[in-house]
Amino acid sequence: MHDDIADPRTVAAIALARRSLVAAEAEARAEGGWLSAEDEGEVDEGEEALGLAQTALTHLEAGRWDEARACADEALELAEGCGYGAGAWRRFALLVEEAAETGRAR
Repeated sequence: MHDDIADPRTVAAIALARRSLVAAEAEARAEGGWLSAEDEGEVDEGEEALGLAQTALTHLEAGRWDEARACADEALELAEGCGYGAGAWRRFALLVEEAAETGRAR
């Protein structure tokens, strides 16, 4: 985590976002929607959403608030487009936004 992120609220918000991503991924996989890209011969939008969400967390930990929000929003859009666990992905995007706002307010 970036050295400048010392506010306990920001650290807690990032941790919540990370846990939320685990739940969103589990929910989407339980719905049976995400297949291996090799199986389909094309890019799996669910896997792409997961990659963007992980990038959002990396941006949060580095204090790149705008980039984190952009990645989380794009991940949400992809997940909703796939119809996989959209509620959990919405929660993730909101938690990333909260973490970005608390980090920015520091």
